[in-house]
Amino acid sequence: MSHIVTGFKQAHNVLDQCIGNVAFLRSIEMAQEQLIKTFETNNKVMSCGNGGSFCDAMHFAEELTGRFQKDRAPLAAICLSDMGHATCVSNDYGYNFIFSKCIRFLKIGSRNAL
Repeated sequence: MSHIVTGFKQAHNVLDQCIGNVAFLRSIEMAQEQLIKTFETNNKVMSCGNGGSFCDAMHFAEELTGRFQKDRAPLAAICLSDMGHATCVSNDYGYNFIFSKCIRFLKIGSRNAL
């Protein structure tokens, strides 16, 4: 039980640090404003990640397209999660290009992707 309590205390300390960090809170507020602007202008949010961050990116897109806290219309979001694309691009161009090639394709379409 002590490990559980220790974990909760650590999480509590991290939250206290976040609440007390005005610059950190402002950066979250700016991200929030950018997300709202993205949806208001009929654009979409694309998320991506590597390792555990990949799972976070998928969950983030799922919360935006699904139900988060209340029933609402889905928000335009996608996680760049096509492993076939990732392995193909990393093999042909290098790992550094797996997300940028996909974003470029989604942004301009297939006829101008090269």
